Amino acid sequence: RLFNAEGNGYDVLVASDAIGMGLNLNIGRVLFRRVLKYAGNAPSEARLASVAPEYRDDARRLGQLPADRALVKQIAGRAGRMSTAFG
Repeated sequence: RLFNAEGNGYDVLVASDAIGMGLNLNIGRVLFRRVLKYAGNAPSEARLASVAPEYRDDARRLGQLPADRALVKQIAGRAGRMSTAFG
């Protein structure tokens, strides 16, 4: 609620992908720091091939792979805007 209140003094909201749960926030733009999702303890080498070489070791260690484009669009699109100034 506080983020949606006019004149609240907040310009930026930092959140996880849970922001895509349809929170109806007054958001004008969604930016992603990274688009990796947990993929299990040991992603296969074939799946790791989609990761840029400089990030493969981190992806392997953390069990994270790039989120598929449709999922990223869904998260961004569901981040809010319904019944808000941007809806």
